[in-house]
Amino acid sequence: MLKYCLAPILLSALLICDWLGPQAVWCFFFGFSAFVIIGDQILTNDHSQFRIGNSKLNFILYLILPLLLLKLFNMTLIGMGDHGSIIFMILADEALFKVWDRVYSGFDLFGIILTSGLFLGGIGTVAGHELVHRKKHSFGFKVSNWLLALTWDPAFGFSLGASAISSFFGSSSLISALYLLLI
Repeated sequence: MLKYCLAPILLSALLICDWLGPQAVWCFFFGFSAFVIIGDQILTNDHSQFRIGNSKLNFILYLILPLLLLKLFNMTLIGMGDHGSIIFMILADEALFKVWDRVYSGFDLFGIILTSGLFLGGIGTVAGHELVHRKKHSFGFKVSNWLLALTWDPAFGFSLGASAISSFFGSSSLISALYLLLI
């Protein structure tokens, strides 16, 4: 069961590193990269079949959406270092957000954006794809649409209507992502 919880655990660890600072994000990035590379070399492919019903894993998949939304919110707080930004003007008086009032170098921003993109794209797309297999108009299907729209990867959530809209507007990811939020 631990292997199914790795995505929320790693995403939570990345959020903690975000709060600690950009150096912690770089440490997380290199640690996660080493974990993946060494794990691929040491561990064999998992050929076991999951025998417990789908409903036992739904909570883990649903948990990814609020974690990714929190990650996106954390990325907007990077603007707290710029005292002329709108986010600073809104949150400057809140003591909870004072920790974000720091200056980031270009290298720091690159590390934050790199890890954020890897986790938003990787975890959001996988969880969204798995939830797309739920019944249409169910809660799981709605969560999958939000996850796929957040990652700008609506390919797994296409239905006939989305295909028609995409063919009308062209292959615009924005139109497809907005359509996924509406269905």
